[in-house]
Amino acid sequence: MAKTTNATPDIVATTDVTPVAKTPRLGEIISVRAGADRTVPNNEAGDYFSEKDAVAVTVDLRILKLLRDGDLLPATGKK
Repeated sequence: MAKTTNATPDIVATTDVTPVAKTPRLGEIISVRAGADRTVPNNEAGDYFSEKDAVAVTVDLRILKLLRDGDLLPATGKK
């Protein structure tokens, strides 16, 4: 009869934790700013997003893509 063991592989614990930003949901209202040196039209307001001033937007597919590409950044409340 073969001998079996219930050995588990070694698990390496790390303390390096990279915070993961929560992906906003469609229809959610979030505050965003333009990325550095980006000119991004704000279709809801009919003007452009600012690098300095946060603007509330309703999340749609376009906003999700702009966030993913770094054209828009989530506003953190810091100036």
